[in-house]
Amino acid sequence: MENATVRQFVVTSRDQVPENFVPLVDFGPPNKKGNGTPEYTAIQAAWSDGTISGCKWYRSPGDKFGPVFVDKAHAAKVVQSLRDEKATAEQASTQATAALTAADQLQLVGVLRSMLFELRRIGDTMEAYAKRGAVEEWQTTNG
Repeated sequence: MENATVRQFVVTSRDQVPENFVPLVDFGPPNKKGNGTPEYTAIQAAWSDGTISGCKWYRSPGDKFGPVFVDKAHAAKVVQSLRDEKATAEQASTQATAALTAADQLQLVGVLRSMLFELRRIGDTMEAYAKRGAVEEWQTTNG
């Protein structure tokens, strides 16, 4: 979002809040001890960084805890960006899992080939013993 279009200001009454502004709390509960929603947290950070338009309602000259209202369109872009990041992370995780699965499959094929080789070797050895036993038996009975 371009900073040229971002405007942050203070209002002293609710009717000074522009119509396209919504309360920040509409995006979830405030972030107290890490319990805020991801949307609230992202929009709060954008407000604090000055990257989205908004206003703070000072209900009295000493009010430091008045509600914050943010531009609904700017907030929607922040939420969409958050969802895009989440989707990208999930896609990367899925791709990593698929790659891991392919690697596991290749490893399993290698193990199965080794087992097949060993089984053939055991079979050849058993066959050799069987032939040798048959020869020895033939020589004992015919010799």
